[in-house]
Amino acid sequence: MKPKSEEITWKRHPEAAKYLRQLFDEFVDNLPEVKNLRKLLLTSMGLRLWDWLDYMVLAEGSDVRQRLEDLGFEAQNIEFTEPGTTVHIHPGAIFPSLLVRPQDKFKSGAVSSKKYRHF
Repeated sequence: MKPKSEEITWKRHPEAAKYLRQLFDEFVDNLPEVKNLRKLLLTSMGLRLWDWLDYMVLAEGSDVRQRLEDLGFEAQNIEFTEPGTTVHIHPGAIFPSLLVRPQDKFKSGAVSSKKYRHF
């Protein structure tokens, strides 16, 4: 049994969950193949695509990092293969990691469909 000081107490973070689900749903709805996969997983196997999500890539913008901080995400000191990309996790909840990368053709805060290597 872990000492009380080492126990993790998970709490609900509805604002962070809502924000991430909106980003995810917007991303999926814009890609018919992924939308079909989400439906197939749910109807044939009872699996939610959201539950298989490891991380999301967001385009950097003037308010993205601040929004994440306001929602309880913390930037991690992790070296990433692409310069300028930062990794954000939420220490009090079970959410996908968020990779914030320099903005290019994506709007600020948008979820990128570009493939990335794991960090």
